[in-house]
Amino acid sequence: MEYEIRSFDLVNANDEDWETFYRFSCKTHEELFPDEPLQDVETYRAGMISNLMFNDVNTYIVTRKDEPTETIGWLRCTFVKKDAPSYPGNEDFCRIHMTILDKYRQKGIGRKLLAIAYEHALERNKAQFTGILLNNASRVLLRLIGGKEALSVRISNLNMKDVDWDLMKQWVHEGPQRSPTSSLEIHLSIPDSILEEYCNIYTEVLNQAPRGELKTGDEVYTPEKWKKLEDEVRKRGKTWITALVKEQNGDIAGLTDVDYNPSTPTIMYQYLTGVQEKYRGRGLGKWLKGVMLLKIHDEYPAVEVVSTGNATSNEPMLAINEKIGFSPKQELYMFQVDLQKVKEYLYRDRQ
Repeated sequence: MEYEIRSFDLVNANDEDWETFYRFSCKTHEELFPDEPLQDVETYRAGMISNLMFNDVNTYIVTRKDEPTETIGWLRCTFVKKDAPSYPGNEDFCRIHMTILDKYRQKGIGRKLLAIAYEHALERNKAQFTGILLNNASRVLLRLIGGKEALSVRISNLNMKDVDWDLMKQWVHEGPQRSPTSSLEIHLSIPDSILEEYCNIYTEVLNQAPRGELKTGDEVYTPEKWKKLEDEVRKRGKTWITALVKEQNGDIAGLTDVDYNPSTPTIMYQYLTGVQEKYRGRGLGKWLKGVMLLKIHDEYPAVEVVSTGNATSNEPMLAINEKIGFSPKQELYMFQVDLQKVKEYLYRDRQ
């Protein structure tokens, strides 16, 4: 079988090319996440393009020469823009995402895509690749190169029909009892009056999550970045819901956020749930989780599943999730590999 690798321009690709790429994405999604609905092509396209707000991206697709409309693999190389808030500390990294359909693996395609990624990283003076391993084939390739699985991440799903709603109501009832001077707020957009503090706390709590052996810089949020993200969410017809606890002194003690995509109405994704260290031990995480789940139950009755991800070493958050009824769905791995090792792997036959 002969194949062709070509650049795929996320912004300027025509509708036919996007339909071709979307069909490939449906196949890989079904292989990796068989029980999760896939958003429609326009929502998927908008989400891919939105990644360009804070990143420079090079994307390639692999097609069969005898069937040029059939995409069989793809590569994305992501570089944090120099003017992005998260650039400091991440300037040495190239994030790569590479997927090849199962029946086309072990045919040399992955090696050629890796060589393309290596050249892009070399041009930008990067020192390491990082990314997520989504299947066993990726893990095998990483070991051949000499990279390491630096962080294990558990994806957990909660079936709404299995939630102990009495327990959720109990957590919500106990929250203000244990913290009588605290207040809980729910926002669809973070008010300007607290936006700067919220971004600071979001950044702080997010980067306190365990990283294992992953040696990357912080993910940083600023008011300007947050506003752009909120605008993008609204443009794509999604709803971003945040619950936060405020202390009497005005501090934001803890928060949790989810988003709802009408193109996949049966599932919601819960992102960050965190509490500042000095305010832990008062059940604020349970209060936040309980309030959010009750809101989803009451206002989004079509939602059947809530999905979230946590480092497998994040025992406190995993314990809360297990009490709610979340169960492990999948284990993914964040990886890192030195560019020098990639070079040695790619060109060892020439030595």
